[in-house]
Amino acid sequence: MPKDLGIDWKLIEADYLRGTRVVDIATFYKLKKSTLDAKIRRGGWATKRAAIREALVNKETSKTVQTLSNRASSYLERVVKQVDVGMDVLEAAAPATVKEVDQHFEALGKIDRIARPALGLTDQGNGTKGSLINIAVLQQFTETESVKNCQDI
Repeated sequence: MPKDLGIDWKLIEADYLRGTRVVDIATFYKLKKSTLDAKIRRGGWATKRAAIREALVNKETSKTVQTLSNRASSYLERVVKQVDVGMDVLEAAAPATVKEVDQHFEALGKIDRIARPALGLTDQGNGTKGSLINIAVLQQFTETESVKNCQDI
């Protein structure tokens, strides 16, 4: 049976699970790195640490997707409202104002071409890493919400 070194292993495990480097822990607690490595291996700490990291990554990813989804939803609501306004003008306007409607939709189209890539709502990336988000990913989170929002408008 190994001798008791009088070390608070729970505290050391907590430091390790928080992401502190093994070398730093060993130095701080005046342990041999090999002793600490053995304890990490026997205690399954590396698996716990990996699970914590994965949970954090998943949480951040979920927050990012939700933020992008909210922004996309808001943008699409605004576009729908503008299209409705334009359609109302088109339906009510005499032929003399059709040019104004054309200009309105042309401006809206320009805004749409700029905003869609900025919100990740396009299949064409602009060459920057992480700038492209598949709309299907956003739809799985917002499909029911988007349908509800479109019905409310």
